[in-house]
Amino acid sequence: MAEEEEGQFTSFKFTVKANTTQELKYEQEGDDCLLTSVKLLNCKDNKPVKVFLKIKDFKDEAPAEDAKLQTRKDELITLTKVNEEKEVEQYLPYCMSPFVIVEGNGDVEISGVFADKGMIQMDDYEEEEYEIEEEDAE
Repeated sequence: MAEEEEGQFTSFKFTVKANTTQELKYEQEGDDCLLTSVKLLNCKDNKPVKVFLKIKDFKDEAPAEDAKLQTRKDELITLTKVNEEKEVEQYLPYCMSPFVIVEGNGDVEISGVFADKGMIQMDDYEEEEYEIEEEDAE
């Protein structure tokens, strides 16, 4: 059982350049994703840098095959100082195919975890994140 649990969470970090949009590529098809922190790596003009998520999702829980995806742009966070890192808790199920948009003259590092579908439960994520790793160590 413990062996099965090892592969369920995969940490990642990636950088999005100033004033660009980048697709968040999932490790494996069907994975869910949780963004955990955003860090401002540099800033050319000392103005705030805003980070948005452009997300495509379905209006209905169980979409029909011909259902249209709707796109929405959500503000994730605003960073004001270089090396400022803020925790976020942004859950992204696989179907959303998110794009990260950086508006401002700074590069941003995004951190998070990929997990097998259904593994991330927002209510108990904080407590369970470390417990699983400790049990595996034995």
